[in-house]
Amino acid sequence: MSINHVVLVGRLTADPESRTVGEHTKTSFRLAVSRRNRDDADYITVDCWNALAGSVGTYLAKGRLVGVSGELRSEEWTTDGKLHSRHVVAADNVQFLDRPATSSNRATTGEEDSDSTADAMGGAAASAAG
Repeated sequence: MSINHVVLVGRLTADPESRTVGEHTKTSFRLAVSRRNRDDADYITVDCWNALAGSVGTYLAKGRLVGVSGELRSEEWTTDGKLHSRHVVAADNVQFLDRPATSSNRATTGEEDSDSTADAMGGAAASAAG
């Protein structure tokens, strides 16, 4: 028996990029994941498909903190006779762990946002299951 399941927490290095592949929507982003007891990070590409891709493309931006779970996959391609490869996480679930910095004006108005329930449960979530 083997298990291929990855769980990562990190920040987006740039805004997500969406595109259409055949009849499907694909959104990709790079995730900076800090290493334990070190000042450097690993940079991981995350691919999201269909409904999950739509949520990620709509609500996430550079710098947002997210949790990602999914499968680790290998990709290989050849450019000018040179073989390239990389590892990618095919996301099943993306958990939004913080709020966008510009979305809240509670400090000036004193109003409570309508999604406070999501905050109490650790943030909003998007899932490939819909």
